[in-house]
Amino acid sequence: MPTHSRAPFSTSTLLLLGLFSAAFLTLFFVRDNTQKTFMESATPILFYDPSSPTAPETPKKPTPSSPKEPTTPYEPPPPFSDPTPPKKPINPPKADTPKPTKEPEQPEEVPKEETIEVEWKEGKDDLGGKRPTKIWRRDDEKGSYKLNLLEKINNDKYKQEKVYDREGTSAFLQNGGLIGNVDKREKILCRLGQKTSCFTNYIADSIDMVYAFTPLYAVNQQAQQDLYELHDEFVGYIHSIGIPHLTLEAIIPSKNQKYLRTTAGKEPYEIQITTEDTFYYRENFLNVMARKTYDVWEYMLWIDAHQIFQNTYWWEESIYKMEQNNIAHLFYHVKYMRWGNQTFLELDTVTYQYRIWNRLDYGTNYFAGNAWGIRKDMYKKLDYILDTCIAGGCDYSLCYSLLKSTDDWPGGFRNFPYYFEQLKPWIHEAHDVLQESYGNVRGILFHKDHTHLFDYFGIQNRFAHGGLNIQEDLYRDDNYTLHLKNEELKKYFPW
Repeated sequence: MPTHSRAPFSTSTLLLLGLFSAAFLTLFFVRDNTQKTFMESATPILFYDPSSPTAPETPKKPTPSSPKEPTTPYEPPPPFSDPTPPKKPINPPKADTPKPTKEPEQPEEVPKEETIEVEWKEGKDDLGGKRPTKIWRRDDEKGSYKLNLLEKINNDKYKQEKVYDREGTSAFLQNGGLIGNVDKREKILCRLGQKTSCFTNYIADSIDMVYAFTPLYAVNQQAQQDLYELHDEFVGYIHSIGIPHLTLEAIIPSKNQKYLRTTAGKEPYEIQITTEDTFYYRENFLNVMARKTYDVWEYMLWIDAHQIFQNTYWWEESIYKMEQNNIAHLFYHVKYMRWGNQTFLELDTVTYQYRIWNRLDYGTNYFAGNAWGIRKDMYKKLDYILDTCIAGGCDYSLCYSLLKSTDDWPGGFRNFPYYFEQLKPWIHEAHDVLQESYGNVRGILFHKDHTHLFDYFGIQNRFAHGGLNIQEDLYRDDNYTLHLKNEELKKYFPW
């Protein structure tokens, strides 16, 4: 089939394009001639400088006759006021500040010689005992001088890395905190709402500041092996919670005793001492431990190893109670438990009942101790836990110190009046320090049956009306350990 090629433009299209081109050229020619004719026929307009002498005078228009008005000086209109304040520049120009001059480099300061000494300070206990205190001595061009704790902390050379910001000086430092424990209590105070900024919101983060003190000793190691087994169970129990512990093990070398649970060279976590006395040592060993480990702990728990708590979170509530009060009793009630986990006796604590009734009945039995907790700053104010009660009853004395009057518990030492009088000076002094501020942790304490070191009540009966003079019959060594110097009284205790 034949194909036809189509021209790109038709005849009519070409005709239209020609007409448009002719019209455009005609319009352009007429416009050009019109503009030229206008410029040739227009009258020129001349502009004169008024200051020029050749400038023509302009004729004045006649004004109608009218009375003359007084002329007033011209006053310019008031300036325009914009009700909106002017916008401030986003980046205002900075004032020229003189460039800081570069100070000449100072030569590096050679560190001064420093020594750490142990100074024995007079204690305020009834025996005039001494306690070790670390003293930092600095030697420089001014001579040799001592630094107290706050001076050492504030010294640039001893500044520790700042973990988080806090306001003001730590209250704990003001109350006598120690190197190595700076800002530790801030975590607890934050959790209790005492701080505006918090590094942690969980009190469990601070459990490493709480230490269980576990003194361990026996008059007869072979016959009292259950004390060592109970110690092992208790250490495993508190470790399962996450609480660290400190152990002091004492032996009597003259009885061929050996260290069974501690290793030499592991102080302050494992302390070994020797003694030749067999009286009630528990609280005295607690004081020895506390003084040797001041830079380790913030909260001190002393709990007999033969006990376990019903309250799973007793340790957390203990920290609250220790912070909110001056001392804490770590339970409400106690249940005595025979081997085989059979309970046979239940008692209320002295402090729990006294908090409710403000008195204690004469003939009612109460449980006085076995589990306590205290902050380090309060322990230092107290100076020492009563430990001169060599026939027992130290927990009773601590309970008495929290009452409004020793007469409020007539049944405590009712059978041992002379022994009670020997302990009263510490009770009254502790009352002034603790100010009846104590807290109780909820729950039951299960007390496992165990062998006793000796017959506590039997010896207290022998001291009931005389025989013991704390000032004359006891003394402390440089380790703060008590010793009995009255040979007659030594016969009261088992050997």
